[in-house]
Amino acid sequence: DELLSLELDLQLKASEDWVACPDSMRLMSATERNGQTFSVRLNTDGMPPGVHFATVDAIDASDPDRGNLFSLPITVIVPHTKFVSKDEPTLKLNDSEHVILKEN
Repeated sequence: DELLSLELDLQLKASEDWVACPDSMRLMSATERNGQTFSVRLNTDGMPPGVHFATVDAIDASDPDRGNLFSLPITVIVPHTKFVSKDEPTLKLNDSEHVILKEN
């Protein structure tokens, strides 16, 4: 079995400010490396409750017109700080959304 030898310089770009990743990395085939990793850090401080989505996109530095070679999806769920109870069955999330506790 022959393996393809590969070496690509990639630019890494986060789609949101709360995602931190390296600016670049060199992607090499399995013949040169025993797997590769890069770190992604998330700053969720001050993030409002709800679901938040971002990506880290990898672009070939020598040919950006090729588009993304891969995209790493990131989903962060920030829970609401209040809970619905029988004493207070309605929680207003914003002007148009609310949660109501109903009997089964």
